[in-house]
Amino acid sequence: MTRKAEWFFDFISPYAYLQFCAFDRLPGDVEIVLRPVLFAGLLNHWGQLGPAEIPAKKGHTGLTTWWRARQRGIPFRPPPRHPFNPLSLLRLAIALDCRRDVVAEIFTHVWAEGQDGQDAQSLANLADKLKIADLEALTARPAVKQALRDNTDAAIALGVYGVPTFAIDGRLFWGDDMADLMLAWLQDPAILDEEGAAMASVEPAADRRAANAKSEEPDTGWSIHHVNLPATDVRASARFYAEVIGLIEGRWTFPPAEQVGHISADPARLTLFPTDTASKGANAGLHLIRPEPEFARKNGLDHNPSIGGHVAIQVADLDAVVARLTAAGIAYSFAPTFAIPGMRHVYVYDPSMNLLEINEMRG
Repeated sequence: MTRKAEWFFDFISPYAYLQFCAFDRLPGDVEIVLRPVLFAGLLNHWGQLGPAEIPAKKGHTGLTTWWRARQRGIPFRPPPRHPFNPLSLLRLAIALDCRRDVVAEIFTHVWAEGQDGQDAQSLANLADKLKIADLEALTARPAVKQALRDNTDAAIALGVYGVPTFAIDGRLFWGDDMADLMLAWLQDPAILDEEGAAMASVEPAADRRAANAKSEEPDTGWSIHHVNLPATDVRASARFYAEVIGLIEGRWTFPPAEQVGHISADPARLTLFPTDTASKGANAGLHLIRPEPEFARKNGLDHNPSIGGHVAIQVADLDAVVARLTAAGIAYSFAPTFAIPGMRHVYVYDPSMNLLEINEMRG
């Protein structure tokens, strides 16, 4: 009987490349389903940093993957920059039905030939290899973008937090270094019923240390939730922040239908480049919005946050801020949840006429 194995991966990961090159080790009755995901989306959801974002770990990752490739006789030449924005590569794989030969060509382009993963000319060269006439049109199709989001959401729902990860019969095997255990389990599932395997359910000491360290950090009572920038052409600005600055575009999370205000779901009018959504609530990061003169009126506000840009400061007690504004005789606009789930907002001008958003998350 055929066993289905979903393989969640991102071309940004050299470990994914190494594991892909070892697919021939899997038993013949295992059917591999290739599922490209946005690794940055997993990191944002679980509140983690990627290996390349920690300088010492980045060096270790490079040395480890070079050594494993050398030991296995796998061609290995890293790209000129890492991390890179992998969106075009991921969408390309999806647009071409995640065919094994396409995925192999993309991995080879980046990790065997050392080509840039996001440079326009490098992507054009890859498109030529795959005989694609219009790469941008192919990868910009809404269905392709949605499929990548769906893959990433499905991975998160399963508990996937890193790449590469195999999901087989309710089990997750994360990382190239778990391949031997996975192969042993495929041959003998009872191996994970042994007493020693129960250690996997014990809370790691590192988790406890992280929780304790976090509790000892001083609480300043505020943080920056987002920066909102007006953009007459949201998609042109989004391409700049993605392709030039290297940010990863995300998907806006809306409140329930009965709470949502007048706010567009069209990514040509509003988009998000997320940061740490886990600790600050949904939609934390950089907002790009097309200015709308009627935005304030349609949402019952005296201030228009879609025009001129603003910084959003998140506080622990919004009512206390409102009380101080009232006592000082400063005009403000109060908005209950209308754009971000669980969030209340106040809009106010500072003495230099900079528009500020003050907000508070409520469970």
